[in-house]
Amino acid sequence: MPSKLERETIINFNEHEETASIYTASPTVYRRMVKRGYRAETLDSGSWSFEIPRHDVKLPRMRRVLSLKQRASLVERGKLSGFGNRVRNTAKIAEQTEANHGRANSGK
Repeated sequence: MPSKLERETIINFNEHEETASIYTASPTVYRRMVKRGYRAETLDSGSWSFEIPRHDVKLPRMRRVLSLKQRASLVERGKLSGFGNRVRNTAKIAEQTEANHGRANSGK
């Protein structure tokens, strides 16, 4: 079995082709790919290759970091749009519906 340093995974794709190729020497990555339904081609002892649709490759996105001023601005915009009111109104409607059903069932 290869050392942890040698258990690499290489993902290769371009904008022209519709498939991405994945080479891995990691048993963990191999199991995850097989579990998702991809078929592996065994290259040698302990390494595999996959051909998958390019659109199945998801790259991580950076999380947006807001300053306190930006966050306050978004909170204020949410208040102006009535976002908080909609949430509270939805809860009130649910309570009223539940109360009405309770009264309707108690009369039977």
